[in-house]
Amino acid sequence: MRAIWNLSEEKWRQLSERAENSKSREPFLRIYQAGELLHTMDVPLKQKSGHFDYDLPPSTASYFNVGYKENNRFYGVLTSRTVMRQC
Repeated sequence: MRAIWNLSEEKWRQLSERAENSKSREPFLRIYQAGELLHTMDVPLKQKSGHFDYDLPPSTASYFNVGYKENNRFYGVLTSRTVMRQC
């Protein structure tokens, strides 16, 4: 599976400013995978566009958020559609 993001200069600036003001200091891509359990993975974003490849197990749904962390809490700014891998 490939997560792709391409943020406008304005959206990247807004997200970067929010992240700068938080303890995380950087924007993140959060990947949610839901099978029998819900798993999350955070990938730091270093630039306004890019991609991240990962394995999506069979019978698993996944979606993504772009956001930032503050006080151990994730704040999503943009959310993808859910994708599902069938068996």
